[in-house]
Amino acid sequence: MKFNNFTLERFGKNEFVDLIRYESSIQGNFAIYFLGGNSASRNFKSIISNYHIQTLENGSLSIKDLTEEDRGHYLCEAANGVGADLSTVVKLSVHVAAHFKTPFRVHRVSKGESLNIQCEAIGENPIKIEWSKDKVMLNSNTETRYNIKDELTSKGKISTLMVSTPDRRDSALFSCTATNAFGKDDTNIQVLVEEVPDPPSEILATDVSSRGVVLSWSVPYTGNSPVTKYVLYWKTASGSWSTDVKKTEIPGSNTSISISGLMPMTTYYFKLQAENAIGRSSFGEVITVTTDEEVPSEAPMHVEAIPLSTHSIRVLWKPPPASGTHGKIRGYYVGHKVRNSADHLIYKTIEESEFDSTLECTITNLRRGTEYSMIVQAFNNRGTGPPSKEIYVKTHENDPPPCPVLRVVSSTSTAVVLGWDIPSADSTPVKGKLRTAQK
Repeated sequence: MKFNNFTLERFGKNEFVDLIRYESSIQGNFAIYFLGGNSASRNFKSIISNYHIQTLENGSLSIKDLTEEDRGHYLCEAANGVGADLSTVVKLSVHVAAHFKTPFRVHRVSKGESLNIQCEAIGENPIKIEWSKDKVMLNSNTETRYNIKDELTSKGKISTLMVSTPDRRDSALFSCTATNAFGKDDTNIQVLVEEVPDPPSEILATDVSSRGVVLSWSVPYTGNSPVTKYVLYWKTASGSWSTDVKKTEIPGSNTSISISGLMPMTTYYFKLQAENAIGRSSFGEVITVTTDEEVPSEAPMHVEAIPLSTHSIRVLWKPPPASGTHGKIRGYYVGHKVRNSADHLIYKTIEESEFDSTLECTITNLRRGTEYSMIVQAFNNRGTGPPSKEIYVKTHENDPPPCPVLRVVSSTSTAVVLGWDIPSADSTPVKGKLRTAQK
């Protein structure tokens, strides 16, 4: 009887030994037994053929997809009825190339917590494990932030990379390369250091109107955790961030918002935060927005009219309330017409340059003894506001007579005769007294 040694055939990148055959050239009955390499017992066990291991009719032993569990001693017994039975024991050693169970995984860690990532290489020692970050080899002697520790195991080697206080720089692709005499493999670990997001940037104000504004911004660095919402705060320039602030929350999927309900011609300050599962960012830049003007919504106040003569009236008023000007008042229109007439109002314009401490104007060329309706309207760059409530005033029936012009007709040592002329005036009869004074 002749026994041949095992023949090992190797296939595939990580399939270390896929097929092993033990062949015999004699004829007869065969029995093959197995004693595991790690077995505490010295008793061989019968081999039951299956997909993985088979005893063939010619006495060959076939093992497919060889694993470490197949290492051990194999006993082959042969008998053909002629002579004594024969047997032999063959030791099978399985050499395992360095490899990793998974090619890629993701490791998350919060900023400030310690970072520990492990590469467990399986295979026959000695195994050399090397680390790289974003495809650049790491050297723990020069990269003092990284501490690498290796530990031998019964199945190979575990290498641990440690960072005591990880930060944004450590969000990277770390790779382990394991090498031994029988092969080489690598695995990749995507490290994500999670932290609060950066504040939103590039905040822009668009579509500014008298009552609203549209704000837009760029998505900030998310801190490796999706932005769940944005929080917008705003106040008027004269308000306080602690007591007069308003806020609204915006879904994290949005990068713009339309704010309404603002006051015309008012300066507002806006600031924005981003929030994720870790927490809320600091504030970004404060953006200043001044809303557009709007036509005045309120009329001038305290309008009065005083007749000055038979042909003129003086009109006085106060500005509209500040809350109703909606911009800088550029002037006023003072309108008048005969009361209850179908006439259109006649307007006199009072420009800003004509303002002084008192808002007033004089309307002339009026009719004697006639009642007039008077209104006042304010205007700004956007238009004219509502008119004041009509007031009514009547010109004088008669004007005071003009001052007479005195002349001396004659005089003596004890008397003087005076005469005077009355300048032309209206037809109103003049009644008066002569008053004298001596010096």
